[in-house]
Amino acid sequence: MSIKYKVIGVAMGAISLVGLGGSAHAISVTPADTFVGLDLASPLPEGIYFLDAASIGGFRYGGDHVNGTAHASALNYNVPVLIWSTPWTLAGGRIEALAALPFAELGIDANGRSRLYGNGLYNPFVGLSWNFSFGNGFSVSYSPGVYLPMSGGSIDGAIQGYVLSHTGVAITNDLLNQPTFDQKLAFSYHQNGWNATALAEYGIVGDNVIPVAFLPKQFFFGDFFNYNLALTKTIGKWELGVVGYGSLDTTNTALTTLACPNNPAGVYLIRGATCGKTSQFALGGLVGYNFGPVITQLIVSSDVAIQGYSTRDTRATLHAIVPLWTAPTPHVVTAKY
Repeated sequence: MSIKYKVIGVAMGAISLVGLGGSAHAISVTPADTFVGLDLASPLPEGIYFLDAASIGGFRYGGDHVNGTAHASALNYNVPVLIWSTPWTLAGGRIEALAALPFAELGIDANGRSRLYGNGLYNPFVGLSWNFSFGNGFSVSYSPGVYLPMSGGSIDGAIQGYVLSHTGVAITNDLLNQPTFDQKLAFSYHQNGWNATALAEYGIVGDNVIPVAFLPKQFFFGDFFNYNLALTKTIGKWELGVVGYGSLDTTNTALTTLACPNNPAGVYLIRGATCGKTSQFALGGLVGYNFGPVITQLIVSSDVAIQGYSTRDTRATLHAIVPLWTAPTPHVVTAKY
């Protein structure tokens, strides 16, 4: 298997992040598009690798379609990741250690009247990945990790301002100051220039209750399930293909409950959204180029189906992968007599 796919492999395992509730996808900690097109399953050669993922797109809760006042809103992020592919294996699977310190900016039009804006660092991520190669192009991995809690920040303020402007409910607690346990199961197949990848991801969010007087215990970030698929073809240094990804809430959140017309207050508080858990599915195209040693991918995608959101998201994501150090290949010494 080429170094390209091994480098792309676990590198993205660290980016289960973009952790601000109401992100570009379901009210989850991880945007579903972040991994799409990347092989998270193949073991990396021993070494240290750097990955950067940058994404520009919309904020699905940033409009008021009921009143006809939908306005552009944005969620952009940049995630630098450091990956150490250790010399150790367990039951034949390579162990990698992952760490990331992401940055994001969030701009929201509140009912078409004022633009709320925040930017800064958010929940750091640390984790491990256990990667197996079974030969004939097939690989699989399991990657558990955790988003660490953090306090404060203007992103938190923008989210709280958005909720207040839409609901009249003031949120006084720190929305980002809780851990999230994340786990991913990835599959890949590479043969004759064809590359197929698949990922299933589940996130369990810690205690992030917000006070809403007339509602039962409410969580801002919900537990979530994400999935993505990609099929590409490598032609020389180029890679071309199609991608698809989706996300859905597995628990109700404060926003999805407040959007219900039959909530205990009897008021349809979040206009443009629909009652209940949110979900989305998007399709897009991928083009990549191997500059050697830097590997890049550009994905442009758009929602084809949404539930519980006020707007559809169109997004461009750029991946850049750089091997910083790889262990030297041992030389076989042959004694002559």
